[in-house]
Amino acid sequence: MSSIDTFNLLHNEETSKEELLELSGRLQSDGFYEEARRAAYIASLIKKGEVIRIELKAQGLNGPAHNGLAKEALDGCGRLKKGFVFIKGGKIKRVQKKEQKTKEKPKATPTKNDKPKKYDFIYEVSHTGGYIVKSFIKFEETRSVKKRKGNFNVKGLREYKVTEIGLKGLKKKYPNNSYGNKHELTSKDLKKAKGQGLKGAVTKREDPTVKPCPIPNDGMLRRMDQRMKKPPLFKIAGETGKFLQAIEKKPMGSVVVVLSTPQGTGKTTTAYKWINDLAKDNRCLFLSLEEHPDSALALEKEDAYINPKVKSNIITTGEVPNLDVLDQWIKGHDVIVLDSWQKLTKKLGRLDLDSDFRKKYNGKVFVFIIQQTTDGKVKGGSDIVFDGDVIVLGHKGDSFKENYLYFDKNRYTKVDLQQLHYNISTGKVYNPMEKKPEEKKPQKKYDSWLEVK
Repeated sequence: MSSIDTFNLLHNEETSKEELLELSGRLQSDGFYEEARRAAYIASLIKKGEVIRIELKAQGLNGPAHNGLAKEALDGCGRLKKGFVFIKGGKIKRVQKKEQKTKEKPKATPTKNDKPKKYDFIYEVSHTGGYIVKSFIKFEETRSVKKRKGNFNVKGLREYKVTEIGLKGLKKKYPNNSYGNKHELTSKDLKKAKGQGLKGAVTKREDPTVKPCPIPNDGMLRRMDQRMKKPPLFKIAGETGKFLQAIEKKPMGSVVVVLSTPQGTGKTTTAYKWINDLAKDNRCLFLSLEEHPDSALALEKEDAYINPKVKSNIITTGEVPNLDVLDQWIKGHDVIVLDSWQKLTKKLGRLDLDSDFRKKYNGKVFVFIIQQTTDGKVKGGSDIVFDGDVIVLGHKGDSFKENYLYFDKNRYTKVDLQQLHYNISTGKVYNPMEKKPEEKKPQKKYDSWLEVK
């Protein structure tokens, strides 16, 4: 049972000093400060081991039902009235004040400026937790400040349910406030907003009939004025960084780069060169399913393209036993390079790029190499190619030196895609639209006007 429920069930129940002190501590922890103060005060009036009967009124504990002089000397909250004092043994004694002759001060004549103070808002403790705030001001609704629904008798009066944090924020913004229960304040003691209200109270809008959208509570929806910070970008070194440009580290989901070229263009060679640049600032997982990483071909490429300084940031394997093991491997790395998609689906069965990779993990980069048939079609269907955030295709020239990569799609490009080509042989980025400097022909040397060498 909650502390406030225990507090409310004390009516006409017997209790002791120890039980009230324990209840006061629970109320303090749950944020019911007014009820905690009252329970602690009543406990201070009870002797250790004494059992009393509690009487509850509208504002909470009314203290023990006192008799005799104590009933006359104590108010409804158990406070000692003027003209009485406590003496040894917890007894109460009446004190007779000596009459003092005082000069009567002349009554001040009322002026036009002597008006009762008006507050921006008044608040009171809610028995269900938190506080109830009343005001004519339209406060911005947040998780800590929520408007209460209902029909109120006073036109324009608004009521809000606020937490301890929300009340502190309102007090800081509107220092002119008061505790309503303590001073018996009503809506007559509140400032009425004129026009658009107090400065900063109501946001000026071009169309007053349009109300702001409520702030969503679930994680899938976001109101645009509640935006998060811009996500960081992956650090990608070398020519790979120049080619891929800016790849973000998504807070929700991951980025998928699809590399699809004709057979023999140099997909695996490109994978090693890209991993070498990616591993400088990221932890990489290389699933080398086409060439086992311990084979002679793979070791030759590793020696040729991987810098020894970054090898400690790369984990490689030629086998994937099942999807659960792959899930654990992916969680421990930033960049996952797969060569190839067809080999993985052949081993694990049908896979979906979105549900099994892109939307399943947050803040990662997947590089999937896709095999093509001799006529340029994708093995196993072309859906995988079009689902990527970045799609890289390849051109196969007459020789390996003429093979290059180009973008079919890049959501993060900063330049025209036609200006970016990646030479697979040299691993360099170049602009094919730039004119190459003309080669100067060697000048002929003459030994004499008769003989030409």
